Amino acid sequence: MRVALGEFACFCVASRFGPDLGGGIQSAARHYSRQLRSTSSPAWLRLPKWVDTPFVELDVPIDEEVIDALEREARSRHVDVQQLLNHAVLVYLADLDRHA
Repeated sequence: MRVALGEFACFCVASRFGPDLGGGIQSAARHYSRQLRSTSSPAWLRLPKWVDTPFVELDVPIDEEVIDALEREARSRHVDVQQLLNHAVLVYLADLDRHA
């Protein structure tokens, strides 16, 4: 899947995972799709209204079931899947920090 990551999200992934942006994005997408399957979405899963300007674009192999979940969520929230992926990265990194 072609992913356009905003500057702040890109910086956060690189700070946590080093140069493996793809691996960090994969993990974030899986994590976020699991959170979507939970019975109640906590407040921190709510998508902000801003859109980050794309900073880097890269191809990231993401499982079809994860892509489907992200696309459904993006449609239900009336946002672009790229915006949702940027949000998913930040939610994932915040969750990692919370459990560290």
